[in-house]
Amino acid sequence: MILEQLNMLESTTDREGYTYLITHYLLENRHSIIEYKVNDILEELNISKSTLRRYSIDLGYKNFTAVQYQIYYEVSTGPHYRSCMSDEELWSKLEGKKRIVVLGDESSIAPLLVYKQIFRDTILPIDFQMYQSIPMKQLMQLNVTSDDIVFFVSLFHSNLGFELGYFDEYITLMKSLEERGIDHLYIGKVAKKKELNENYIEIDERCIADRIHHLCMIFENIYGILDNIQK
Repeated sequence: MILEQLNMLESTTDREGYTYLITHYLLENRHSIIEYKVNDILEELNISKSTLRRYSIDLGYKNFTAVQYQIYYEVSTGPHYRSCMSDEELWSKLEGKKRIVVLGDESSIAPLLVYKQIFRDTILPIDFQMYQSIPMKQLMQLNVTSDDIVFFVSLFHSNLGFELGYFDEYITLMKSLEERGIDHLYIGKVAKKKELNENYIEIDERCIADRIHHLCMIFENIYGILDNIQK
């Protein structure tokens, strides 16, 4: 997916080079890039037509027009995921926090590891951790406080599955976090919504690939919120 390519490039390329310059421009204007004329982009970025063509080929596309259409396609057909909170509400949870701690099983965490580098450039670092046998002890070892927010991620087991024993001490952990004033958000399969106190983003696609894509798009959205806030 081209948006994932661009996010990776923006995080790994030299900020003084033309690759970063073009990549950053595309990401900043991804919602309207389809309307931009090539000559206007060349003038605004002060680059040559051959540079833009070479950049497009390096991405795997025949020309820049193909890049524009692919970005347009991914932006316009991205999943409209069900969440009980708007971007503003999500930001209100993140505002003032010093770190996001993400807990999940290996299969749910693995697709997200690419964001570890990407989030380094935002105002809020992110720490991915796989579940351990005693989660509360794990969070204490990570020095989790009310300055942090904890995300629980699960693509294959619902919150009901957690309660029934897949994730030991899940209920105890939730109560402990609330008592300590530590905000948390559940992202994944949802079987019981009431118990989540509306702190959830639901993923219920049947296809595993769609679940993974949906999960990644949620973190793309979080990244976008943080990126816009710090500008």
